[in-house]
Amino acid sequence: MFDIVVSGGFVVEGTGAPGRNADVGVNGDRIAAIGNLRSGRRRSRSRPPKWWSPPASSDIHSHSEFTLLVDPRAQSQIYQGVTTELVGNCGHGCFARRLV
Repeated sequence: MFDIVVSGGFVVEGTGAPGRNADVGVNGDRIAAIGNLRSGRRRSRSRPPKWWSPPASSDIHSHSEFTLLVDPRAQSQIYQGVTTELVGNCGHGCFARRLV
């Protein structure tokens, strides 16, 4: 049983696989299943806006260039559901150099 099913969206999972039409089943604050969930029991059903409903999000204007060098786990972004960041789009950036 799902708390909510977002049905009929175009899901891009962020794994590199192509996007696909699928339903997203949510329990509490977690994605419990992705696939054909039309026959699954649920408390509520929702239609996604427009054409797609990502189970995670992208931050296309991030300023994490320097913090990622200190802590590459990016926990503050991960805890907010961000799985992809675009950095350096303000014309500056940084790099790490291995000194060994």
